[in-house]
Amino acid sequence: GCERPRLGLGPGVFVLRMSLYGREAMAFFDKLKEADAGNGKCVDCGANSPLWASLSYGTYFCLECSGVHRNLGVHISFVRSLNMDSWSEQQQQRMTCGGNTAFRQYLRQCGMPEELQSGGGQFAGCESQAEGAIRQKYNTRSAAAYRAWLAERSRGEGGAPAPPSVPYEPPPPPPPP
Repeated sequence: GCERPRLGLGPGVFVLRMSLYGREAMAFFDKLKEADAGNGKCVDCGANSPLWASLSYGTYFCLECSGVHRNLGVHISFVRSLNMDSWSEQQQQRMTCGGNTAFRQYLRQCGMPEELQSGGGQFAGCESQAEGAIRQKYNTRSAAAYRAWLAERSRGEGGAPAPPSVPYEPPPPPPPP
């Protein structure tokens, strides 16, 4: 499993609660940001103070990138608001196991091009570069392997301390309209 932060029992130590919402949820996410400064910037474009997250990857992103994630579908990226949604204990555990830095390091290890990690790639000419990069990044076997590993790890299943390295391959182009 993951190291579980504990809320309110001293610096960096906190207990997962049944469900968090609003200020309590933000205090939880502030603790996770203290543990991983990368959580303080959008994992996709680098914008400061993201208020959205993907349970699928345990990552944080800005409002603009959250719209792209929503359009990927919940089977690829399950999106939640840090301060407007309630967070169950299981969801808190998943976010504790994830983090922007771990996800980005994993994608680098898999050989994903840096421009996809910073929102600079292009998927299909008609989309913005940032949207194209996000679509390309999350529709890969590398991202799917991380998503599956994080789900298992957050449930306490499987002993792998790190996700399996799946070499980056660009996703196939979308079918013609």
